[in-house]
Amino acid sequence: MRLSELVDGRSMSPAILAAGDPDVAGLTADSREVRPGWLFAALPGSRMDGRSYIDDALARGACAVLTTPDASARIAGRVPLVPDPDPRRRLARLAARFYAVQPETVVAVTGTNGKTSVAEFTRQIWALTGRRAASLGTLGLIVEGQPEGPSLTTPDPIRLHAVLKGIADRGVTHAVMEASSHGLHQSRLDGVRIKAAAFTNLTRDHLDYHGSMDAYRVAKLALFDRVMASGGTAVLNVDSPDYQDFAAVAGRRGHRIIGYGRRPGAELRLANRVARPDGQSLDLIVLGRARRVELPLVGDFQAWNALAALGLAIATGTPEGDALDALTGLVGVRGRMERVAVLGERRRRLRRLRPHPGRAGDRAERRAPAHRRQAVVRVRLRRRPRPRQAPHDGRGGRPARRPGDRHRRQPALRGSGRDSRRRAGRLPRRRGDRRP
Repeated sequence: MRLSELVDGRSMSPAILAAGDPDVAGLTADSREVRPGWLFAALPGSRMDGRSYIDDALARGACAVLTTPDASARIAGRVPLVPDPDPRRRLARLAARFYAVQPETVVAVTGTNGKTSVAEFTRQIWALTGRRAASLGTLGLIVEGQPEGPSLTTPDPIRLHAVLKGIADRGVTHAVMEASSHGLHQSRLDGVRIKAAAFTNLTRDHLDYHGSMDAYRVAKLALFDRVMASGGTAVLNVDSPDYQDFAAVAGRRGHRIIGYGRRPGAELRLANRVARPDGQSLDLIVLGRARRVELPLVGDFQAWNALAALGLAIATGTPEGDALDALTGLVGVRGRMERVAVLGERRRRLRRLRPHPGRAGDRAERRAPAHRRQAVVRVRLRRRPRPRQAPHDGRGGRPARRPGDRHRRQPALRGSGRDSRRRAGRLPRRRGDRRP
């Protein structure tokens, strides 16, 4: 593809082509990956500045450079320059133009919690209703009949558009992807033709990157404001305290709004829920019509995830009745309240593999919205036993004292067995035990 076609020659400045109109064979933002005939995107960053590697990229054969206008002196007319004050967003749009092909229907999911489950449930609904579907996210690229790929939680735009073209070439017509706040803030999804987007919830997370909850919220809102073209569909959690902010942006952009949750007036309303050993019974009001669904997923939060997926499916043309029937066939996502064994007739063992730093369960419970807190599993870990003898001080003297030594085992009194340990105060007396 000629550079003039890639950057849309109608809006090009003659200065861009002062050094010619090369045929662009590839794109990259990593100078080490540059091949002859590739365009190099020299992106500024907080840790590394791609503009410092322009000379390296040119030495490797870069035919053009995309970067900020103030870096033009580094090019010195050696190759065409594509200047842009927001080169990250421009790169995403160039990648979309370069790879061109995307699945016919693409949707995205954003929110602090639930993105992976909603994305996978949406893929399953599509697959159960006869669509050739794929999902991209934390679990990798999932396409029925193909092995899973590595994690793709909002990859860089070049890789993202290459993946979208690849699955479209293999016959995938419907794709759902996770939209992280980092990816949205860095414009990685720009250029993806998103028809519908879902918002799950917003709780405290990633503040080390965004700095404040307001900035975190703005990053999430970008999916509905900047990324999805006007006239799409916004599937929003009406029970979230941030619902009004997202609904306001969606309304301003002309998106259709499908609300889901318990609040009256939601298009997909959860009227009642009854937990069962193998899942839960849901009484739903779907677009004004009552329907009962047996959802084979444990945990009340899964009802919200399933409703978000239902909204995305309906928004993209899946008949309402078919989508509701598909809910009864959903399979839980790996590592998300996953059932691993059945003990006896009604006892089950669940595992929750998604890690949360800090004391087990505390951070997850603090972050979880009210309707999800019942799903938090607390785990108490057994501490590794301490050694019986503290290390010596290295001079043949008494053992060196270390912080916490006062909590160590006291040396056993004379004697052995249970009685001697009880006299040392390490075992409680039990009824019927013989007194010493």
